[in-house]
Amino acid sequence: MRCQFLWLVAMAPLLWAVAESAPDDRARPDDGLRKLEAARYGVTVRHPPGWQLTNLQRGTQVFQLGLPEDHPQEPAGNVSCEIGAAPQSLSDFQKRLTTRADGVPTDRKLVENTLLEPRLNGKRAEILEAIWMFTRPRQKVCYELQRLVISNCQLYTFTLTIDEGHFDAYRLDFARMVETAEFSPIDSGLDLVPGGYWMQRDFHFGVVLPEGWRPALGASEKTLYFATGASKQTFTENLSIMAAPRQPIPFEMLRAELPGQIIKTQPNNRVVRCEILPWGKQRMLEVVIQTPQGDVPTTTVERRIQGERMNYELRFTVRTETFNTQEKQLQTSADSFREFQPPRKSRVLSWGAMR
Repeated sequence: MRCQFLWLVAMAPLLWAVAESAPDDRARPDDGLRKLEAARYGVTVRHPPGWQLTNLQRGTQVFQLGLPEDHPQEPAGNVSCEIGAAPQSLSDFQKRLTTRADGVPTDRKLVENTLLEPRLNGKRAEILEAIWMFTRPRQKVCYELQRLVISNCQLYTFTLTIDEGHFDAYRLDFARMVETAEFSPIDSGLDLVPGGYWMQRDFHFGVVLPEGWRPALGASEKTLYFATGASKQTFTENLSIMAAPRQPIPFEMLRAELPGQIIKTQPNNRVVRCEILPWGKQRMLEVVIQTPQGDVPTTTVERRIQGERMNYELRFTVRTETFNTQEKQLQTSADSFREFQPPRKSRVLSWGAMR
């Protein structure tokens, strides 16, 4: 039923006041590289001028660059960067990759998984380098080279995807690009306001986060609100809040049909409860789902709320161990969700103004 939500597609430029920039054609005279700044996601790199920008700051993808084509009939390689919540450490992530490699399809093989200590923008840093080998149609061997870096509580995954014939030619340029990376703290789009609430700056809603949790990432076209809790191995507990135009929510139908739909799509999941609860003068639907498989069993607490201005989908995803011991604290935080009255002269974005 998540597809009922009409995500905020193509509205990103209106949501952020932070400076963002496309590639800067002014290359540094000492290296001949082109600057690419993704300010909202807190990273700047420099890359060869022949690499063309194809995507910038959309969803969890920081950027994507297309590599030059030798032949129009052959798919070109690309370089990209993704952002996510940081694991406890890169060594934990390294172990997870080794474990995960045992369960991947036979045409995809982990051939390298190494911790490095190069210099990033002149400073010593830890990087995890992983190389996957796989085949494309017509039995063409390709490589996916990943370099993972933790900075400011975020995990940045830089990836080079290229065929075997061009891998060695681009590998050094890719490593050089990663080593030019400069990182800065991310503007989460959340402000701490009286009462201990972390409020979404543009749409004026928020919660009191559980103790030890913190804002993370920034607003995207799908998720306006993101915060993280404890990290264990490769999993980071998180809270996300999505929003859509206000419209009636079919609570009774969802209560009757949603558990079956969840089990149908994920047979190993268990729906602990699915019930309609009061939310002020409105109502909400709460669903608790446990996912036992994987290295870290998780529990998701999902609430669908019909607010005064918008509809919201609030989702805590935590380790099942955390849920069993801290359910009350998570519930208190979820219960604190509220819409704030925008100041009279506020620049808060409304759906009417965006359409």
